[in-house]
Amino acid sequence: MWNVRPGDKVTLIEALHHSCYTKALKQGWTIPSLGEVYTVRECLVGWTGKEEAIGIRLVEIRNAPKRLEVGANQVDFVEVSFVLSKFRPVISHKGMETLRSLLTNPKLLRETNPLDVRKVKVG
Repeated sequence: MWNVRPGDKVTLIEALHHSCYTKALKQGWTIPSLGEVYTVRECLVGWTGKEEAIGIRLVEIRNAPKRLEVGANQVDFVEVSFVLSKFRPVISHKGMETLRSLLTNPKLLRETNPLDVRKVKVG
């Protein structure tokens, strides 16, 4: 799992099959599509019905609050969120430039902690 933050770009890599999403679709909510790129709006800890999970809400998808039943329980959601483990980060063009400059400049690579590429200045 990566350190996700609002503003990060993500893509859905695995279809959402949980019963919550099936019920959400029936109630008119929108859910992400495979392969599309989305922007993280909010990160939160949620409950999938069986276990605790990290959830995200997306800038491109906003659903109205609705009441949703999960098993025998009725849960009020402010808005549906999506399980983070079904998404992967999308590397931006700027991030690719940073990685390329590190790989093509051995001196810069030695002087920089390769695990913290945010400190590298490109150009």
